[in-house]
Amino acid sequence: MTRILIADDDPDFVEIISTILKAKGYAVDAATDGDEAIRSMRASPPDLLLLDVMMSNVLDGVNVSFTMSQD
Repeated sequence: MTRILIADDDPDFVEIISTILKAKGYAVDAATDGDEAIRSMRASPPDLLLLDVMMSNVLDGVNVSFTMSQD
């Protein structure tokens, strides 16, 4: 089953997108910030990452993508 990780600090967005994707048969995980997204990706890389570029902490989406590209 295809696994999608949603990294977003807006819980309403995560819930709506998760519901839609699960209805289409995808396995969905969520991260509420950049640190959690990186930990999750390192532990079990998803098939697809939906990443909020402007999260409200230091490790926003741009920094997450840069950090993961360096691994």
